[in-house]
Amino acid sequence: IHSRSSEIAHAVMLTTGQGPMMAFQAGGPHAQDRALEAIATAWKAMADVPAEATWEKPQGKNPPAVLKKRFDVVGRGVALVIGCATFPTWNTYPGLFAALATGNPVIVKPHPNAVLPAAITVSVLREVLAEEGLDPNLVTLAVSTQPQLAQMLATHPAVTSIDYTGGNVFGRWLQAHATQARLYAEMAGVNLVVIESTDAYGAMLRNLALTLSLYSGQMCTTTQNLLVPAEGIRTDQGHKSFEQVGADLAQAIEQLLADPKVALTVLGAIGSPQTLERLGK
Repeated sequence: IHSRSSEIAHAVMLTTGQGPMMAFQAGGPHAQDRALEAIATAWKAMADVPAEATWEKPQGKNPPAVLKKRFDVVGRGVALVIGCATFPTWNTYPGLFAALATGNPVIVKPHPNAVLPAAITVSVLREVLAEEGLDPNLVTLAVSTQPQLAQMLATHPAVTSIDYTGGNVFGRWLQAHATQARLYAEMAGVNLVVIESTDAYGAMLRNLALTLSLYSGQMCTTTQNLLVPAEGIRTDQGHKSFEQVGADLAQAIEQLLADPKVALTVLGAIGSPQTLERLGK
């Protein structure tokens, strides 16, 4: 998968509309980093289970009862990984690789708008499984534009774990109906910042400017709402009115994007003449 990072990055760009830097970083190496983290965590959890143990119970004058126990780690069952439209590998790899590492077959159900990155990943996994003499059908791809397929898979008795990233409506549906499975869900939310006061006004503005602009504001962690008291805030530079905070934040964003090189890095569109032209305007 790592050797095909550039290909996956272009697939992420094509299906999500992300810029080159963001598509490569989040769709490639960072997604793979999350996969390795999932594998390491799974390995640690399995290694913590003792392979053997001896249990002895004294019986007075009689010899103690001795029982030798052996423990085997077994999978839970079929794992269903439901991908999202915005980060098709970054949000899919943790659940996918954690399930595989702990001995579970996996069905990958990508979002209809972001099938290609998941398809490349699944094809690589199937090739590696076959090379190792394992059944490639341990990993399969389920593609459909209809929500009924995801609903049918999610409620199937054989599916014992579901990893889901996406909207709240379907997430709540899974919570209510896929009760036979253990659900790991990351649903949508609105990130906000409450600005009550600060002892580092300039640094706060620079930080907010970065999070509002980074990767063109496409990151799921991008601040969406800023709540400022109508009467303003206390700062290390004195009292700042509501209007002044807004004006200063706008100026901080302008300063951040003043340098085209910095702007291209922040916007995640390195090498794009169109972006340079827009910045010039």
